[in-house]
Amino acid sequence: MRILIPNAITAAALMCGVISVLLSMRGQVHEATWWVLYATLLDRMDGAAARALNASSSLGAQLDSFSDFASFGLDPAFLFLGIASPDVSPGLLLPVAIYVLGCAIRLGRFHMIGASTTFEGVPTTVAGGIYAVTVNVCYQHGVLPEGHLWPFALLLAGFGVAMNLPWLRYRKLNALSRGMKVFMGIVVLICAVLILTRWLPELLLALTWATLLLGPILSWRDPPDAPAEDPHQP
Repeated sequence: MRILIPNAITAAALMCGVISVLLSMRGQVHEATWWVLYATLLDRMDGAAARALNASSSLGAQLDSFSDFASFGLDPAFLFLGIASPDVSPGLLLPVAIYVLGCAIRLGRFHMIGASTTFEGVPTTVAGGIYAVTVNVCYQHGVLPEGHLWPFALLLAGFGVAMNLPWLRYRKLNALSRGMKVFMGIVVLICAVLILTRWLPELLLALTWATLLLGPILSWRDPPDAPAEDPHQP
């Protein structure tokens, strides 16, 4: 049962990713973005559950990686294809390929490097979640991405590259100092409430982009309390 609980949460995240793909294929891109964001919450919960229950396993790590690739590798690509359809030119497929391959390489690199106190490159969850909430807010304010395909394509490709920049480091939450853990915990809690209530996606957008941009600076300036490992969650 201890191992089943975090694995069940991971499986739920994977199903959120599948639902998002189906919605994107039907052209319901705005709704699909919410399911990517639900997957981000579940992705955070499965790692927390594995640590709390001391239930990390090789199966859980592999399942988590597959879930991450579906929810944060394929889903953003399908979000863009849902936006661009039926006017997807061959040139627009290149940024999609860069993103999907970048995500696959990033997840593969994580398993080669093993557990550490930092992420090298933008984490897949962060890249996929921020892309989804950016698309969401554009729809919310009537800025239809269909009329701005190349900016969204370049943003997708940019995340594909940023996921594999070894000098871009983000310290894991359990490796931050106590004060930063509290601060980041509050940010995560606020983001969770905003996602579950679908309230103020603009604030969610601001918080996630601020975390993305300030993360490397905070990781460099904030001394850790103690080294920590998180083998369950890429």
